[in-house]
Amino acid sequence: MKQVTYCVISRDGAWSIRFNEKTFGPCSSKGQAINVAVAAATKALPLKCSARVLVEDGEKLDIVWSNGRFAK
Repeated sequence: MKQVTYCVISRDGAWSIRFNEKTFGPCSSKGQAINVAVAAATKALPLKCSARVLVEDGEKLDIVWSNGRFAK
């Protein structure tokens, strides 16, 4: 099964989204960037893809959404 991953990252005080080695944004806030990434990732689910959204937290990436569900 193909997996798609969107990463919400912070660069120079702005939040953006990385997907397939491209950066999209900036977004007005971290929350908006997460919402945009989740909306995009959701479109992969009907295509039988595994999808997730990661958010940069310091030097690591935390999973915040995976296959239709927000992480706890």
